[in-house]
Amino acid sequence: MKALLRKTNDKAVFFFIALLVFYCLFMIFAQLSCSRVPIERYRTTCDIEHDMWGGMSNIVNPVSKYEIGRATSVSDWSLVDTLKAWSAGELAGLILQPNTKRSVYFLIKSNTDNSITVFGSDEDASQERAYRHVSDENNGTEEYAILDRWSCRKVNKRWLLFNPFGHAFFIKSLNGFDYELYRYGNDHRGNSFEDNILNKYSTDDIHEAFQQEIDIVIEMGFNCWGEIIDTARIAPGGAYDAVGKNVERYMPFITQVRVHTLNLAAGGVDYFTIMGDVLWDATDASFQGVLMNQLHIANGAATAGITDFNHRTAWNPYYLTPYRNARYNIPANPYYIGLDWDEEPAYLRSEAATEHMGYHILISEGATSRKNRAVSFLQKKYGTIGNLNTSWGSSFAGWAELLNDTGTIINGLLSSEPYCRDFGNYNEANTSLKFDIDAIAEDFWRIYCKKVHDALDNITEVHMINFGPGYHGWNGRYDSNFDGTTSPEYLFRGSVSDDAMEPYIDIIGVGDPLHGPHENTNDLLEHMREDLKARYEFHRRPYWHESCWLTAEADSGITYCGDIDSITSTVLFDASYDFRTDNNWN
Repeated sequence: MKALLRKTNDKAVFFFIALLVFYCLFMIFAQLSCSRVPIERYRTTCDIEHDMWGGMSNIVNPVSKYEIGRATSVSDWSLVDTLKAWSAGELAGLILQPNTKRSVYFLIKSNTDNSITVFGSDEDASQERAYRHVSDENNGTEEYAILDRWSCRKVNKRWLLFNPFGHAFFIKSLNGFDYELYRYGNDHRGNSFEDNILNKYSTDDIHEAFQQEIDIVIEMGFNCWGEIIDTARIAPGGAYDAVGKNVERYMPFITQVRVHTLNLAAGGVDYFTIMGDVLWDATDASFQGVLMNQLHIANGAATAGITDFNHRTAWNPYYLTPYRNARYNIPANPYYIGLDWDEEPAYLRSEAATEHMGYHILISEGATSRKNRAVSFLQKKYGTIGNLNTSWGSSFAGWAELLNDTGTIINGLLSSEPYCRDFGNYNEANTSLKFDIDAIAEDFWRIYCKKVHDALDNITEVHMINFGPGYHGWNGRYDSNFDGTTSPEYLFRGSVSDDAMEPYIDIIGVGDPLHGPHENTNDLLEHMREDLKARYEFHRRPYWHESCWLTAEADSGITYCGDIDSITSTVLFDASYDFRTDNNWN
């Protein structure tokens, strides 16, 4: 009997141990299934529910108007839902999807308590000319949706981007897709990138191949397109169709507008150059009007984000929005996040790698409006030329001499070089002159940003998120612990009104600080970060990271899931993935 009991107890112990081992293995597997996510599951971010835009459904815009309803009647340009009780006008500027089963979108013009009216007209002479009706999409009884336009707002002390469903969206964007393929070079066998991707998908249509490649991009975890893409074929709603382009491959996108590359001189706008890049004189009275005209008519990548949605003459399903003009097509497109302007002209690079904007204004010819404004600023500040001379250590005989000086005198007042930099070996000893030149640059850049902001606002019926420009921290020199890595402070301050209450740039772009010296023992980002934090105290606008071709930025860090193998003060390592070697990021 004792032997039988012993055997019975041994079995029980064995069973208990086996059960415990199974439980431990189960818990380990469950943990690994979340912490060690294979690349094809990055998009799901460890079982956090994502919506069709790639947004996180557990973080909601507190003022979102997104909702779904069922129409009780429709007409050409209106939809009625008698079960609703909206406040008059509360939906104006939002997006109507007349039928949730169809990817067709209209811009809402107005609303009553239970009806919605969209922009639209059948008249060719009308600015609102459209080639599709609400009644073409909904029979008067079908389900519709009201979508938010993309927005950026501060919630619980954190800046967040919100998508059309009102969910938080963390940008993980791919830049340079189906764009300037020659830049990708050849592989070790001499095959071009274009040859390889055509062979990969057994086609002779490069755009078809790229449509198929989008499936891989999505599997890798990217959720939107950066500002440099083939807007016409890759962006949802773009001007051209492509074999394989369908809603499953649609991703939100940001587009670029390169103001500094437009030909505003043809419209009589004055300019000056910094390191070979044109800087249009925003104090010129014609600047904003000529800019608006060029944004409508100029061809090429500099304006593709606007022109690819303009001057349409008929309806095509891949357009997504029914309008003739970009004025309505852009804000009605729920995939269109916003406009990014002037990614990387020389005058926006780090202080170590550019020349001072205020200096170039101050040595301009006296007949220019920018020089006259600068001298007027100094007259208002000092009152007399004698007071200015005392501050600067100069000996101008009068304001006219300063107005007409094109550098002969000013250069002699600067201590080390003519560009008045303030970092490393270039610390400017004439601090009074440096302070005034900073103020002149800030004033000019504030005018520039406001006029670009207003020009873009006049292009679209309602305000679109304004990204940029790219204040590039890269190209920082190795002087004085990397001081000068960040773009000059006057650019950040000039991005908002002088009291910082009105933003002229909604989201300030910051370039990749490691674009050049990758993995240097002295980390450029460390110094750049402190600069950005200090400058935020004035402008109070969010930043986004603009890399050159591949961008994977996220406000929160919720980009990947995995195990941390080791960590330093600035670098996190996950030995399971090699993101650099395969892409030759060295």
